[in-house]
Amino acid sequence: MKRATRSRFCAVSATVGLVLTGLVAAPSPAAVAGGPGIRADSVPADLVEIHETTSEDGFIHPGVGLTADNLENMRTQVLAGVEPWASYYDAMTQTRYAAADFKASIQGPTDEQPTSTAYDNASMRSRQHTDSIGAMTQALMYLVTGDELFRANALHIIRTWSSLDPTQYQYFPDAHIHTGVPLYQTLVAAEIIRSTEPVHDELDGYDLRWTGRDEQRIESNLIRPVLDTFLYSQNRLWNQHLYGVIGMVAAAIFLDDPELYAERVEWFTVNSTYQSEHTINGGDVNGSLAAIIRTIDADDPLNTYGEDFLQVMEMGRDQAHAEGDIDLLTALARIVNNQGTRVDPLDGTVSTEPDAVSPYEFLDNRILAGGDVFAAFMMGEELPWVDTSGGSGKVAEAYRGRLREPLNELYYQYKYIADVDVETEAPHVAELYEHRDGPLFYYGSSVSNFWNERGSDFTGAEYWVAFPPELAEQDITVPAAGDGPELPLERFGHTLGQGAKHKLDAAGEAFVRLDAKKDDARVAVRRVVWADRTRTALVGVQVRTNGTAILEAARTSNAEPFTTVQLPDTHGRWRYVWFDVDSSKVPSVGDNIVFFRATGGRAHVDVAAVLADANGALTPPVFDDGASLDVVAVAGEPYTRTFGVTDSAGNDVSLELQDAPKGAELSDDGTLTWLPSKKQDRGGHDLVVVASDEQTDTALPVTITVAPDRLAAIDALLAGLDASSSYTTSTWRPVVEAREAASAAAENAGPAEFADLLEDLRLRIDGLELLNPRLSDGTLDFSGLVTSPDLSPAKLAILVDEDNQTFWGDIRRPSVLLDFGAGYRFRADAFGWLARDTFPDRSHGANAYGSNDGTTWTLLTEHVTEGNDVAIETIAVRDEVRDSRFRYLKLQVDEPQGPGIFSMADIRIHGERTEAGLETVVHYARSLDPEDFTATSWAAFDAEITAVEDVMDEPGADKESLIKRVLDAYDLLVAVYRDSFEASDPDVWAPNGSAPSTYTRTIDDSYGRSGTRSLHFTSTDTTYSGSHNLWFRSNKSGSPVMVAPHTTYKVSFWYQLTDYEYGSGLGAYYFIRSYSGGSGVGSDQRNWIRAEDTEPGEWRYFEREYTTEGGSVNNVVIDFGFRGSSGEFRVDDLRVEPA
Repeated sequence: MKRATRSRFCAVSATVGLVLTGLVAAPSPAAVAGGPGIRADSVPADLVEIHETTSEDGFIHPGVGLTADNLENMRTQVLAGVEPWASYYDAMTQTRYAAADFKASIQGPTDEQPTSTAYDNASMRSRQHTDSIGAMTQALMYLVTGDELFRANALHIIRTWSSLDPTQYQYFPDAHIHTGVPLYQTLVAAEIIRSTEPVHDELDGYDLRWTGRDEQRIESNLIRPVLDTFLYSQNRLWNQHLYGVIGMVAAAIFLDDPELYAERVEWFTVNSTYQSEHTINGGDVNGSLAAIIRTIDADDPLNTYGEDFLQVMEMGRDQAHAEGDIDLLTALARIVNNQGTRVDPLDGTVSTEPDAVSPYEFLDNRILAGGDVFAAFMMGEELPWVDTSGGSGKVAEAYRGRLREPLNELYYQYKYIADVDVETEAPHVAELYEHRDGPLFYYGSSVSNFWNERGSDFTGAEYWVAFPPELAEQDITVPAAGDGPELPLERFGHTLGQGAKHKLDAAGEAFVRLDAKKDDARVAVRRVVWADRTRTALVGVQVRTNGTAILEAARTSNAEPFTTVQLPDTHGRWRYVWFDVDSSKVPSVGDNIVFFRATGGRAHVDVAAVLADANGALTPPVFDDGASLDVVAVAGEPYTRTFGVTDSAGNDVSLELQDAPKGAELSDDGTLTWLPSKKQDRGGHDLVVVASDEQTDTALPVTITVAPDRLAAIDALLAGLDASSSYTTSTWRPVVEAREAASAAAENAGPAEFADLLEDLRLRIDGLELLNPRLSDGTLDFSGLVTSPDLSPAKLAILVDEDNQTFWGDIRRPSVLLDFGAGYRFRADAFGWLARDTFPDRSHGANAYGSNDGTTWTLLTEHVTEGNDVAIETIAVRDEVRDSRFRYLKLQVDEPQGPGIFSMADIRIHGERTEAGLETVVHYARSLDPEDFTATSWAAFDAEITAVEDVMDEPGADKESLIKRVLDAYDLLVAVYRDSFEASDPDVWAPNGSAPSTYTRTIDDSYGRSGTRSLHFTSTDTTYSGSHNLWFRSNKSGSPVMVAPHTTYKVSFWYQLTDYEYGSGLGAYYFIRSYSGGSGVGSDQRNWIRAEDTEPGEWRYFEREYTTEGGSVNNVVIDFGFRGSSGEFRVDDLRVEPA
């Protein structure tokens, strides 16, 4: 095809004032003369010439994402050390993609012999994503340095991927989402290579020229098959559509295909011929610009706000997807605008009419307006929102606050290319730019590089090459990564209300002042990355106060706080206060945002920074009494209490008493003394005890209620309790005993003795457990009553929070088990089911089952769920089993409709929990299998049960005490997990991985060591590849391997190896990892089996210890697999027991 051509290059002397000779090796990442990443002695004498061309069909090349002007300007500024280009180039050179020996992940002996020629699985997609970034990087390195090694590397990658077999393309799950971006990035690199010419035709015999054969092969073997197999539909869901369209538009430009280009540009803008193939949002999930960022008119019947407003539709799903919407739309606008394309102002079709507009201007700067809505919400503003399907959906909290802005393309392009006053038209986008990131930035506790991939997210990282030239004329300071992971509120705090103000003190220190006496003293802090919440997860807040106050932390600006922190009077000094977001204590927090509100006083609360993961950085003092204390004293009698405090680091701790009543004193050893008067001091008194180490304050709020006499003190402690039948027997009986002891001593005991009795009663009352705690709708609050091998305590709490956007996760097995415990049973009249918002299909077809042995199950519900994400779907229990009582509840999908994922947002049990009788408890204890426990622990348990059996039928036997004795005996048991993979064993082994037909993986039912079955792997292929890996994982369904946290276990099994040949670093393996419910904690312990072949028929023993992680870890997941190896591998008789 003929092209009009002009060449772009600039003499080095005009760029950096240096005259040098020769080509260069890879630039050093060190920042030295000539700009970051460029040495003064490594500037190319002859710049690579960029040939800009315009095809007969009007396409400008290079023009896929980046133009010749972009490339030339970038190179000029990098070589001159001009910011921001210099720092971004330097950051790019620090990644693995810039390595001089980078090669394609499927590189074979030659470019035309890749290790895999079939594009038919997710692993290949991941490889192309990685390799496409490598190709872009190598092409840009070549352009800047002139080193033709980088050109060769880019060509190797492009040619390798152009050697796939077009007949071996096959659609795989989510291929339409994840193949567009790698194609786009590959074509960005190919555009650079074909728009430049090497000085030498070859490098060590390798052809450096872009040839007609390269053109034909990339089209025939990559672009067209990707378009035809993966990127052919306009009917994909929301940003799944956009992830494909970016690859489609890039392909149309690269191929000079005007018809394809015009069609796919319209798919980007309006997609008017979209036909829904989905049920989400009533099928209204068109992913085009006009549909995904839409105006909700004031006269829309669903609009209750009285005015027009914009809505980014996918913000109702989660903010990660909405971020993808904004980033992809912004990049697509750049790609289309680079071609000089204008579109009809309403229809969005390619147009040359006078009223045609740029993609940025389309629909009144719609992308910018939508980006401002998104930025506002992500920074903490609440938005108007309607569920356009007519349901009860709302804007999603998932991923809120996870803002990373190293590029600011939306701001730059609208300000400099579209000439829009962004500060006026999109103030939140402008605010985000003001507090932007640089190319290196902290995300959580580690530094991120803008050029590295973020999973399958689209990052638009190549935009740095297209930074507006006007920036070179400004004194740009590129934000540094910072000194650590702390989040200064100057950058990450967004004030809400008149009670919060950004301020600077006399020393120039920035902070946010919260006025505790105002109702709206709020600030939202974004980009919060919590510590691992399955264990202690400390959060530090740097504050300065002039009085005591309360700091509330919440998920949203209008939600109830998930925790509160008593703030001390810091006397004008900067100090850290803290709270713990361990999920067992705080089930639900904002994903990446926290809202602080100061209240409870008249103090000024200055907040300078938040350390979201303060584990190890802070070792705060901790009171033995917990987070707060409510006690009762007697008027006229001395009150004395010693506050115990520990500091995990062993630091010196000082104590201070604040806001105390007159006469109260605190000694150096932490003893509070006070003599409340008989009349004036009756009633409640609040005070604060402050424990301080070198940098952290812990404030304990204490309420002392002064009763007029001793009997009134007892009554004050008992006030507000429900009837005795409301509590479990095991927790109510100690209260009765403590009450009787205090009442008996009220007349004659001394003050100290009676105070001790009051304290004992208080502790017993604090330990009360409701037998049937209720939710606001009257149903059973089971979240704290059950345990589950499938769900952590935090996930159980989510099931009763009345929120269809919080859910138990995407469980890829058909059932979830809840255990009410050996001493309890449940009975139900009905069950309520609420599906995850926008995904009702993932809860369709579920039933509830009951069991008393965990093996034999009784169907409870009258019919399966339909799947409803708008309102709780209540399904009655079958009449014949409504009076039946069960220990175990199983929620199971029997008629699946979704993609093999089981998701529930809320569950309701219309019923009650009852206490099991003595006969039932003993019967169940005797049904246990001794082989499931260590011999020593079983002997102790058996002795206890025998002792109960000996007396349980005697006249006057205290059955309640005997029940407690049986239940306490369970604490003696030490469980052993064992599995011989027999049909009768729990079905917990799920097949995983991918491999060619040279691999097999089965549960072989024809041969085993102790029975007739074993895990069995075979392979005849030692290829080193992630797509040559098959394994079984122990979490398919039923009970996984239950464990305790912070405990060492002995894991053993028997195995056979035949004709075994393992690859480099690979082979037969056993992996193990700690889990909290369904969430992995820590990393795998990986065990590669390097042994010699076993003798025919021989089973060899393997044993190794493993220590579980801490926190709420309650199970481990075990993998057995075969990777990159040949031979036969069998496993049998797995056993996991405490070491």
